[in-house]
Amino acid sequence: EWRPPYFVRGYVNRREANESQELWFSRRRGAVFAHADTYCTAAVSLQLSGRKRWRLMPAPPIASSADLVDYRDGRIYGSGKWKPAFEGTVEEGEAIVFPPGLFHETLVPDDNPPCTASSTFQLQLPAPSGYVRAFLPSLALSHLYSEGHCRQRWHSYATLAAPAAVPPTLDRAACLAAAAAL
Repeated sequence: EWRPPYFVRGYVNRREANESQELWFSRRRGAVFAHADTYCTAAVSLQLSGRKRWRLMPAPPIASSADLVDYRDGRIYGSGKWKPAFEGTVEEGEAIVFPPGLFHETLVPDDNPPCTASSTFQLQLPAPSGYVRAFLPSLALSHLYSEGHCRQRWHSYATLAAPAAVPPTLDRAACLAAAAAL
């Protein structure tokens, strides 16, 4: 029996999971094209039977509205920006947790029962505040922000105001050091 980790237990997450639960049934070689969900919080996919192969990537960097990527099923493939950063298999009884705006695709391998089942639901806590702060420039130009449903929530986590006395840089080490100082 799957039991959520201690940091997601409690009334708030139980209520959110119950209200947001989706059940997915897939046949062998069934797939879901790469897409980014419209959730403002973390999502959990619990594999109830069989196994599912996952490929995931953060939203590609967006410097302006000209760089926008369509988040709907399969639309990212034609952009040339689909470059999965993570790949793995979720076995029966295991779960994968992913943050808002993460592009993902799934495939049910041939060596599965004729029908597999999984459940997806969302978590309110812990809030993805560090993630939102780290990726806000890209998230602010994404569907999650422009469609308005995440804007209110995320404003309490981060701001788009320029940091004082911190020059812009593409140097990864400098970015990590600045983020750690926050």
